[in-house]
Amino acid sequence: MSTEEKEVQHTTEPWGHIEGRILSPMTDDPTTANLITDCGWEPQGLADARRIVAAVNACRGIATEELEAVNVGERPILVTVKDRHEELTAHHSAIRERDEARAMVRELALTLKKHEWSDSVGYDDEMHIFCPECGNTARRGHADGCELEATLKKAEALS
Repeated sequence: MSTEEKEVQHTTEPWGHIEGRILSPMTDDPTTANLITDCGWEPQGLADARRIVAAVNACRGIATEELEAVNVGERPILVTVKDRHEELTAHHSAIRERDEARAMVRELALTLKKHEWSDSVGYDDEMHIFCPECGNTARRGHADGCELEATLKKAEALS
C-alpha cells in the first residue's frame, strides 16, 4: 500500500441511500450530501445500495484495517463482534468481581479496625479471648450469624 493510499480516508458516516444512490454525509437535507456511487434504481441496485449503507453505518468507528483483518469467508464480522463482546463481557465481570473483592477487603478492614483493642474484647477464666461481636470464646467458636465471622469468611474466600 502506497503512502498516498494510507493518507486517504473513506467518506465519513452516516451514509444514506435514495433511489439506489449512496450519499454522505446523510442529514435531514439530502440535497447537501455528496454522491458516493450510484447502484442503479432497479431492484438489485436498490437492494445493493441499502445493504452497503447498512454495512458501512454498522461499522462506524471500526478502523478499515480491523475490518480487513476479518476473514469474511470463514468468520463473518458478526461472529467476530459477538466473540469480542463475549471477551469484553468476561473482562467486565472480572473487573466487577475484583471490585467486589476489594469492597469486601475494605469491609473486613473496617470491621476489624472497629474492634481492634476495643473494650469489648474480654477474657474468660481460662484466658480465652472473647469475640467482640458474638461474645463466644475462640475455643467455642463464633455464634451463628456472627458478623465478624461472616466478614472473615468473605476475606478467606478471596485468597
